[in-house]
Order: sequence, then structure tokens, then C-alpha cells
Amino acid sequence: KIFLSDLNKNILLISAFDNKKFIGCSLHFLGNNTLYGRYAGTLTEMPFLHFELCYYQAIEYAIQQKISKIEAGAQGEHKIARGYIPTIIYSNHWIRNEKLKIGIKKFLDYEKGEILSALEIMKRYNPFND
Repeated sequence: KIFLSDLNKNILLISAFDNKKFIGCSLHFLGNNTLYGRYAGTLTEMPFLHFELCYYQAIEYAIQQKISKIEAGAQGEHKIARGYIPTIIYSNHWIRNEKLKIGIKKFLDYEKGEILSALEIMKRYNPFND
């Protein structure tokens, strides 16, 4: 019971409706004066719905609640146009199958170089540069 009551204070679910019909949502977590965007999904294609759920409503909520930082999650060059600065995101995963683990590690070693190169390019488009 304590877990649920504490967890409830640290979760933000932003939902979208069309004529009272649920069409999508985004899930965010709160902690350390930061709003962490993590998951989103929609039941229908609607222009800009993803951005409304993941970014615009999250920004509005953070402003209203005086949350000083939003971490919008991994991936997405489109975030620069919405004022987000690309940052490295870390995650940890346990892979039971050793062969699969080796394959994933090889891919991640390659991908790390690609991501670091892309990050350097995206830094040029930082909306807060002088």
C-alpha cells in the first residue's frame, strides 16, 4: 500500500481523447525536480498527436508545477526543433542468453560510435547556442 501511494505521486499519465474516445497517452515519471518522459502510444494516426502528448503537454505541466528539468527520453532528432538538447541516455538490461548477449554487445559497440557522431552534429543545432 505504501509503495502504491508513493508511486502514484511520481507518475504522470497524459491522455488524449477525441469526442470522449481514448486515442492515446504518454507516461512520465517524476523525481529530483525532473519530469522523465518514457513511453507513448496512440490508437489512431493523428497529425502532431505524439508531440502533443510527449512534449507540449509535458512542458506545460512542468511549468505549472515549477519542475526545472524535462528529460524527454531517448532518440529523436525532432526534439531539437522543440527546444530539447540531445543528451546521452543510459539504460541497463540483463540478457540471459549468452549468444544473444554477445550479438547485442557487438551491435551496441558499433551503435555507440554512430550515436556519438550524430550527437556532435546535433549539438550544432542547439537552440541555446550564442
